[in-house]
Amino acid sequence: MAKEMKRLIVHVYGHEFEVNMSKEKEQLYLLAAEYVNKKINAYMDAFVRKPLPQKSSEEIMLMAMLDIAVDAIECKQNQLTLALSAP
Repeated sequence: MAKEMKRLIVHVYGHEFEVNMSKEKEQLYLLAAEYVNKKINAYMDAFVRKPLPQKSSEEIMLMAMLDIAVDAIECKQNQLTLALSAP
């Protein structure tokens, strides 16, 4: 049976993205967009909304992406560790 697909508009740092996903993942995409926005805003607060030296928007986005990737890998490693240590 094919999964029911849904179109969703997510807002990431002032941009709208149309995403096609299974209906079950709608909340996941909304939470992910919120998480990305929070990461970007944290870096903007730390490096742009303060006196010099400032970072470029590209550097801010790359720093946020790296931070998010580290979080994701760390989470996967923790899950693997839990799975391996289960009786």
